[in-house]
Amino acid sequence: KWLLILFFAVGFMFLVEYIQEKKGIINYLSKKPAWIRWVIYLLVTLSILVFGAFNNKPFIYFQF
Repeated sequence: KWLLILFFAVGFMFLVEYIQEKKGIINYLSKKPAWIRWVIYLLVTLSILVFGAFNNKPFIYFQF
């Protein structure tokens, strides 16, 4: 299961990198209809909430 998620995430990052190199993310998204932009925004927000690491560990650089 995690391997599939990993491949999807890496593929998504390569897609974003390709779009950024060719057109720019802002220009690419600004030409799309509003409902497509909102679906993308919501999917990104949902993926952060689902796969984010939200725990009570102190920030790593506080020890320096």
